[in-house]
Amino acid sequence: MPAAEYAKNDGSGLDSWHGIYVAARPEAMLQDAQCSNGPKPGVGRTLAELTTWVAEHPGLDATRTQDITIGGHPATVTDIAVAGDWTQTCPDVPGGAPVVDLFREARQGEPQWNWGIGVGERQRVILIDLGGDRTVLVLIDDSSSPSQFDELVAQAMPIVESFEFPE
Repeated sequence: MPAAEYAKNDGSGLDSWHGIYVAARPEAMLQDAQCSNGPKPGVGRTLAELTTWVAEHPGLDATRTQDITIGGHPATVTDIAVAGDWTQTCPDVPGGAPVVDLFREARQGEPQWNWGIGVGERQRVILIDLGGDRTVLVLIDDSSSPSQFDELVAQAMPIVESFEFPE
């Protein structure tokens, strides 16, 4: 999170997202009526499968995916927002605003994290293939001031491009 955004946090918790987020073991998340955070059947955890799922998701307006390299590993970049005609939501979303459930942690039992996107939010989804069915998810997310998304991406991409991963 940029220092200026972090300084606005009063310690009571974040009410918006504006920064870089990194997560291990991503898998596609099912969006059912209860938003149960289960895995999406039929979508594997490889770079190609996750990238295709994001690019073709009916709830997203997605840019054309770009292939890049991060830390010597193949990666993809896709910018997303909630599609204007998407109406699905989750029971705990204030006002029933549309949301898209995207990713969850791929492991047995209760996931430790899950991630989605809401109306008015913009995200850059970066998926990195570490080999051996290991994928890392990096998100550059702006829900606090979507008009500043391009500036955040300009600040964040050099940081993300400097990531290195042990073999």
